[in-house]
Amino acid sequence: MDSNTGIAKADLIEGMARGMAILESFDTERQRLNATLAAQRAGMTRAAARRHLLTLAHLGYLETDGGYFWLSPKVLRFSGSYLSSARLPRVVQPTLNRLAMQTAESFSAVVLDGRQVVIVARSGSTRLLAYGLHLGARLPAHATSTGRVLLAACVFHAMADTVPC
Repeated sequence: MDSNTGIAKADLIEGMARGMAILESFDTERQRLNATLAAQRAGMTRAAARRHLLTLAHLGYLETDGGYFWLSPKVLRFSGSYLSSARLPRVVQPTLNRLAMQTAESFSAVVLDGRQVVIVARSGSTRLLAYGLHLGARLPAHATSTGRVLLAACVFHAMADTVPC
């Protein structure tokens, strides 16, 4: 059993894990990838990356010009499913909006995902939002005040041998 995920090796679908690694290879720095770049970023062979890219394009999650691939709007189904089913964004949204109205500032709620924080809710402030600070944006946890608080909580729980992060 893998101690990180709690799943037996026999239950892990490697192809699905690799396909997700390909999708996660796209970011603001690399919005378009060819098979070579995708392979490097996802840690697999070029041939495997090419097959995954072609399959994801066939399924509608990527678009292509024949040489390069980029994410299609269909990938937003994942985030839409999370935002409509997760309790945290729905619970904090009214508070974020109220704070924004009272202060004319923008507010975000984030969750810790490994070494990054992910924005799961944003206020509807009238002020211009910083570029890249949108729902789903990922930032290094150590570089944000909220991320530092969440990391400190993880250290505290690890030292107290309680709920793991």
